[in-house]
Amino acid sequence: MAYNQPVTKSFIEQVRGVDCSGVISTLCQKGLVEEKGRLDLPGRPLLYGTTPEFLKCFSVTSLEELPDLPEHEDLPEKQEIPDQLSLDLSGEDIQS
Repeated sequence: MAYNQPVTKSFIEQVRGVDCSGVISTLCQKGLVEEKGRLDLPGRPLLYGTTPEFLKCFSVTSLEELPDLPEHEDLPEKQEIPDQLSLDLSGEDIQS
């Protein structure tokens, strides 16, 4: 998640291959992950990202300091959010 944020729960589940509802809930309760908004797609899925507390726990000041990920052919591509879609990072509904 930290490398591709903001991401949806379904993206995380695609990477991990299992249901992540409990894990995401726990990370949110611990203040390591937070809701960053909603994707303007059917169902308006939540977007998640890391918090300053996440950085503190990993002793880094920015996400750029995280180590590079090894290359794996079986991992999905980074989740792209199409340019034509509006992204609500405030967590409130978008009025068109």
